[in-house]
Amino acid sequence: MHRVPEPSDMKVVSLVAGTSRPCAVCTLAVTRGSRPRAMAPARKRLSPAVRYRHLIRTSTGLRNLWLGKLISFAGDWLNAVAVLAAVQELSSTAAALTLVTLARTLAVLVIAPIAGPLIDRLDRRRLLLIVDALRAACALGLVVAYQLESLVGLYIGLAAIMMCAGVAIPTQHAIVPRLVARADIPAANGLLAGTWAVMVAVGAAVGGVATAYLGIHAALVIDALTFIISLAFFSRMPALPAQTEPSQARATGFVACLGYLAARPQVLALTLLKPALQMLGGLLAFLPLFSTGVLGGASGAVYLGILFASRGLGAVIGTIYLRRLMGDSLARLRRGMLSAYALVAAGYAALATATNMWHAAAAICIVGVGHSVGWIAGTSLLQLESDDRFHGRLFSVEFGLGMVLMAAASVVAGTALDSGASLRTVTLVFAVVAAALVAFAGAALVPADEVPQTATRGRAPGPDVQVLDRLQPVTLITAALRARRSPIPLELFARKVDER
Repeated sequence: MHRVPEPSDMKVVSLVAGTSRPCAVCTLAVTRGSRPRAMAPARKRLSPAVRYRHLIRTSTGLRNLWLGKLISFAGDWLNAVAVLAAVQELSSTAAALTLVTLARTLAVLVIAPIAGPLIDRLDRRRLLLIVDALRAACALGLVVAYQLESLVGLYIGLAAIMMCAGVAIPTQHAIVPRLVARADIPAANGLLAGTWAVMVAVGAAVGGVATAYLGIHAALVIDALTFIISLAFFSRMPALPAQTEPSQARATGFVACLGYLAARPQVLALTLLKPALQMLGGLLAFLPLFSTGVLGGASGAVYLGILFASRGLGAVIGTIYLRRLMGDSLARLRRGMLSAYALVAAGYAALATATNMWHAAAAICIVGVGHSVGWIAGTSLLQLESDDRFHGRLFSVEFGLGMVLMAAASVVAGTALDSGASLRTVTLVFAVVAAALVAFAGAALVPADEVPQTATRGRAPGPDVQVLDRLQPVTLITAALRARRSPIPLELFARKVDER
């Protein structure tokens, strides 16, 4: 049983609650000298699956965002398979297929400096509706280009769709913290990542079947319809106006974002974590090579399907089971991000030494787990530890940089393979790079309160400070009595009481 506060302790509380100016020493004395007789019951920790269902039921905005993204993911796989099939039908050269990747990457790179300021300057829900309407029109444009047998038209339509995606995806990341409570942000990201993981496992197969049996025309038309359906779900979300006044246009510019990152190395490091992880995903473009006789003679579409399904299975494991171990606190999210790089390194090392198809499938499953955990942890950390007014620009930089690094890694790996390097050697190099990035992640994930800060002028107050600003002195002391079980530092209580 906890000790009941002594009368001397109550005198200190009266002094702090009175009109005279309190001091930090008094507050710390109360905290160290007594505890309340009864503690509030701890919040029951739910499994990820239960939390996902609870969020879907209770958060209308998140539910509509999730349903819209689910339909959109299906359309993305239809588009990917149908466009590759169309290009391969019109031109059998490897260069034509390479231009598909180039069109996707350059489009995202071009739009990133424009997309970020738009997201932070406009109503995010309205912007998402406009972008999805444009994507539906561009998908229909692909149908016309294919009908005219125009490769150039296909490339232009694909680039236009990816430009819209370069706006839509960062917008969706920036929307999540506005739809759920701060404590539910990691769970919301886990739900969206799990949806993507399921579509990785089944989406490619469904897209391939639809393209094969219905034809390229039908697949592209269905792709356009998915954007219209997702638009209908997004329209049911609440309005999400910009946090900055229209007169402060300069504050929402891309240059202002660069200044924000320069003044906050911690946020800059968090912005780079996921792009570095995406860079490691560049090797996954060569999964078809592992199904062409490299592993004990196993080859064919069936084995390639097993490898892709293993990646999706790993992503599902990461979003559901490992999230339960990882938790939602900032400290656990940091550890989760660190473990993501370690898992990818271990998976690639196992893949480099795989002797049969099932060994390779298990290794790729581990890589999928690492990517999934890293996506959830990296997204959540950036949302939680940066200012909402900059979320659009930060996620635009993150998304654009990740696409560029992944494409660059694929080009380097492909060049090495064409130069005579073995697939196992290239895979081992990726494992070494992933292991080296563990050290980078460890340095980048040092908590902000342990990093020397030269200035905090212009920085929006954190949620803990915002909560404390609304507390009265007596409430502060009552909360301070429970500080040993609170994530808010004692020094913060002391400073806020001194200000009172």
